[in-house]
Amino acid sequence: MSQTTTATQQPTIHPIPEGLAERAALLGGAEGILTDEQIAGFVSEQLAGQDLDGKSVCLIIPDGTRSVPLPKVLPAIHDALAGRASSVTVLIALGTHAAMSEQAIDQLLGSTERGAKA
Repeated sequence: MSQTTTATQQPTIHPIPEGLAERAALLGGAEGILTDEQIAGFVSEQLAGQDLDGKSVCLIIPDGTRSVPLPKVLPAIHDALAGRASSVTVLIALGTHAAMSEQAIDQLLGSTERGAKA
């Protein structure tokens, strides 16, 4: 019986660009609760400089096992992309978790009054 040996290729590791942490956009902190206006202003400012006009945008969000205030953040993202992006898809990152029901998705996303469909 012959043995075949396969060489394993090592992944390429790229260093973190210098100054990246200093350029990260920050909002809020442990000392208070953000208002809808603060969230909307921050999201609008961050997306204003991105080349998204006429493009299809995919938002990757966590599933219901993670604590994220999506009902507060998604409306701000929707408003910032309205009239700019040709389409917006929201992809729920389930990983190895079970699929979510439409009811669970509605609860995760909050109101779907803006034309969202589960």
